[in-house]
Amino acid sequence: MKMKPLLIVLVMMTISVLASAQSKGTAKLYGYVQEVSGGKRPEISGNTEPSRGPRKNYMLYAVSSTRIYPTSVWVEGVQYGVTPKTISSTPVEYADENNIGSPKQTLVPSTKQKVVQLILNSTPQQKGSTTKAASLGKANDVVLMYKLGDKYYYSLLKSLSSLEAAAMQ
Repeated sequence: MKMKPLLIVLVMMTISVLASAQSKGTAKLYGYVQEVSGGKRPEISGNTEPSRGPRKNYMLYAVSSTRIYPTSVWVEGVQYGVTPKTISSTPVEYADENNIGSPKQTLVPSTKQKVVQLILNSTPQQKGSTTKAASLGKANDVVLMYKLGDKYYYSLLKSLSSLEAAAMQ
């Protein structure tokens, strides 16, 4: 009979943790997508098939007043693991190295806040997905899940900005 109250308490604690686990956070997201064309595959023994279709490079950044610990990110509805890289100085700028003289584009404006580049793991992940984050991932181009203190938060980016397309060499 002692097991039933313990089970009820455990279920209630789990529900409260899950309910508080996902609050909308204050981290601001910046996100960019760059189409990358693969070009033509080299002709070897009569093979003239084109290489794989276009791919995409994602450049994602989170800006927050305090240090955050990213746990996962949904990009265009697909969940990825994420590796954070601290950016020590802003503004963060991008210039196409193959297009000499092209103007630099500001990806993250100058700020005194903490900036983290979100580097996506190469393969999508399915574990650890929550229904709330997955549904937000379908309605927004980027959903970032991160830990701050002992709580989990999410931040949204409705749409990614486009960068000039690049070609693989």
